[in-house]
Amino acid sequence: MRVVGPGPGGRVGGVTATTDATVIAEALTVIDRALAQVGSRELVSSAEMSDLLLDLRLLLMSAESGRPAASVGEGSLPA
Repeated sequence: MRVVGPGPGGRVGGVTATTDATVIAEALTVIDRALAQVGSRELVSSAEMSDLLLDLRLLLMSAESGRPAASVGEGSLPA
């Protein structure tokens, strides 16, 4: 968990709900979903893989900055 800046009167501010374990679990979910979608295909476009990698990068960056990630993985690979 991350502590968010000093609160009123110099007290400790709120603690974010995003933990490293949560972000890792979200990233694994994105990877598992993509593997299920591309597992039976012989070819996967570079654009699809770029979208997947960008989604994972967004998740990891959100954990680093402490801000919640936007919805990721929704349009990465066609169903």
